[in-house]
Amino acid sequence: MHPDGKIIDSFEFSKLLADRIQVKFFIGGAYGLEDTFVRQCDQAVSLGRITMSHKIAKAVLLEQIYRAFSILSNHPYHK
Repeated sequence: MHPDGKIIDSFEFSKLLADRIQVKFFIGGAYGLEDTFVRQCDQAVSLGRITMSHKIAKAVLLEQIYRAFSILSNHPYHK
């Protein structure tokens, strides 16, 4: 999760999790993560242009992960 990462919708986010055995998320600070670290990642995704505390970012990320799995399993939660 990086402020300069790609902004995607819930359906695009769910595609990041599809057919994966393991996924790791790293939440950067207000100024993001070190460029050298971001270049080593498969993809940098943004939660939006607003700044939020790590606790709020974790809650938003967790909800998006739940929403993504709901989409992947055709559960109506995501609507």
